[in-house]
Amino acid sequence: MAGASGGIEAVTARRLAQAGASVALPARRQGRLDALVTEIEASGGTAPAVLSYIADQTQAEVAVQMVVGRFGRIDILINNAGLMLIGPIVGADVEECERMLVVNVRGLLCITHAACRTC
Repeated sequence: MAGASGGIEAVTARRLAQAGASVALPARRQGRLDALVTEIEASGGTAPAVLSYIADQTQAEVAVQMVVGRFGRIDILINNAGLMLIGPIVGADVEECERMLVVNVRGLLCITHAACRTC
């Protein structure tokens, strides 16, 4: 599950773990990631943290290899990492807009590519 440290991703990870799935949690925010792992494991689930920035191809590949090393395979990739800038485009910081595109598009491509290479 890419981007698992917050939002829809965290809710999905909790629900999948409650249903008995082992979920791997790649994300870049260590504190939030640790809290989610603790919560899922306290409920009897399996949820290893995979600290990574999936928009970096090398980190995406390392994350996938860590998951495959732990579970032997990836059955499902929920690729939902993303950023959303709130506010008007007028006066928006172009670098922040670029960061959003990098995570939302490049991140999707990098983690999907890495996961598909393991199939």
